[in-house]
Amino acid sequence: MNMTSDTPAVTDTGAPHSNKPGSKTRSRLTLLLLFALFFAPVVISLLLQTPMFRYDGPATRNFGVMISPVIPLEEGAVRQIGLQTNAAAPWTMLIVPGDGGVDPATLKLLETIRESQGRHVNRVRLEVIETTAINAGEAWRVKTLTPEALVSLRAQLGLPETGGVVILDPFRNAMLRHSGVFDGSELRKDLARILRVSQVGKPQSEGIIG
Repeated sequence: MNMTSDTPAVTDTGAPHSNKPGSKTRSRLTLLLLFALFFAPVVISLLLQTPMFRYDGPATRNFGVMISPVIPLEEGAVRQIGLQTNAAAPWTMLIVPGDGGVDPATLKLLETIRESQGRHVNRVRLEVIETTAINAGEAWRVKTLTPEALVSLRAQLGLPETGGVVILDPFRNAMLRHSGVFDGSELRKDLARILRVSQVGKPQSEGIIG
């Protein structure tokens, strides 16, 4: 008795699977992926050099006004009346008074700002300019100018008639000013940033970290 099967016979052509269209597509995708992995770092590096993709980070913010170019002040430009105890400190906070003279509250505020610098306190000295000699104590380096010379100095430093405070670098260049009635916390932050970044006057043990 002959029996037949309804299941069709499967013919093995012997053709490799790699010759199928789907296999070729996968091979191309693999090559493209390898190409992308190889060249992607180069492409990204080139893109980062363009202005569109370059990131320079946030600009350093100064609360006071940077004086550019800096203005050199001669050591002997004004007559020295007294020396403070840390006269050798490289950085200076200089009070340039207005027409009404120096407010005692400003003197106290500047002394507080200096003391707030902690371990960097001895890297900062305080100076005050007056049209007459004043007794500001040992904490101050006091100098005098004629009224005419004081007006000229304010104009040179870009200060108004109400004066202000100027930070001098170790070479006695006026580099940053806070004009008129200034914010003590902002001046303190500017000074702290300068002392943190500058290596001048730091103990060698602190290195670039202090």
